[in-house]
Amino acid sequence: MSSFAISRFHQRHYAVLYMIAAFILCLGILVALCMPRPAYAQTEQVTVYETIIIEEGDTLWDLALRYVPQDQDIRSYIQEVQDLNRMSSDRIYEGQSIVMPMQRSLAAIREGEAHS
Repeated sequence: MSSFAISRFHQRHYAVLYMIAAFILCLGILVALCMPRPAYAQTEQVTVYETIIIEEGDTLWDLALRYVPQDQDIRSYIQEVQDLNRMSSDRIYEGQSIVMPMQRSLAAIREGEAHS
């Protein structure tokens, strides 16, 4: 066999090997992207601050019951809301806007960013 034929054989051989390597690499990237996120990333909670508009019949206590984190005392949460909004009392009025600290999972926040 001539050296030209051997060289051409090696070229085809290497081309096939490169194609196989590229396929495996692409397959690995695809699998990594499709894998579920670790549980800790889905359940990790962070505090976000959202402005809400007070509706008729709302009380600070009712809002606190809706948004207070499970591990926080409701009285300390109400105090936090009052401090955050520079409120001198717990009275709120229809149409008033106040900032409420809320707990959200990182996964929910990221999902919301993806839909924006």
